[in-house]
Amino acid sequence: MGGRDLEAPQLGNVTVDATQALAAVRNIARRFGQDPAGLLELFDVLGLPTTRRAL
Repeated sequence: MGGRDLEAPQLGNVTVDATQALAAVRNIARRFGQDPAGLLELFDVLGLPTTRRAL
């Protein structure tokens, strides 16, 4: 409840909660060399949570 369903042919349907989604986005940003702070600023502008407390 409160998670998001993702479809991936290799994984099937998977439920991801908000904390896991935020951690995944941060991990992806780091792996691709993007500025995580810039990503968090974008989330803030879009009105998305940027901290665990905001979740």
